[in-house]
Amino acid sequence: SQMLMPAFRWWNDAEGNRQNLTEMNDDVAAILERHGFAGVVIFAQNAAETEATARFLNDVQTANAKGENRTQLLTAIDQEGGSVTRLGQGTAFPGNMALGAVNDLTATADAARTIGAELKALGLNFDFAPVVDVNSNPANPVIGTRSFSDDAQTVAKQGAAFMGALMENGTISTLKHFFLKRKVFADSLIHFSAVIFFDSSCPDFRRIVHAKHAPSLKDKMNRANQIVWS
Repeated sequence: SQMLMPAFRWWNDAEGNRQNLTEMNDDVAAILERHGFAGVVIFAQNAAETEATARFLNDVQTANAKGENRTQLLTAIDQEGGSVTRLGQGTAFPGNMALGAVNDLTATADAARTIGAELKALGLNFDFAPVVDVNSNPANPVIGTRSFSDDAQTVAKQGAAFMGALMENGTISTLKHFFLKRKVFADSLIHFSAVIFFDSSCPDFRRIVHAKHAPSLKDKMNRANQIVWS
């Protein structure tokens, strides 16, 4: 279970009707106490209103802490900005393509810094962002405006700026989708996709990972005391 980060997007009420899970219930609390998960993933169904989201996340950590030998849960969300924004309230950003078009690294960092601050205020410590796919396939139905650019160097610079600023607030960052969506020809959430795993846009990942201002994920998580490394 320490390899798992489940999501609890919905829960059936007493009448069997599916409801968005916006507050803790006894069943979910028992699951979190029983299983030592690595973390949980929050979706829009859990995060419609700021105060309720913060309370729910606090209850998630409290339930987990009742188990034996527990560390703090990773609490993750897809808060990219633009079309992939899970928080119902908070600052709305135009998304990566707009940031890439402006091509101002300070503006990109400011946006990421604000996202990180708002996530931290709610009790979220892990953002599945930024998208660093190069928008090199016009037939790709998944990436689109979520990409900074169709130019690998622009993506690398923008992605590094976003990641570094996001992590200033103690928010763990994710570089995605690591080749899995950059050259797909169908929505992978609906269809199996034809994927080309390695292509000429590979250097954008290497450039971001080796950015001098970006601490390693292991170092970041050690400082946050969120996981024990062997």
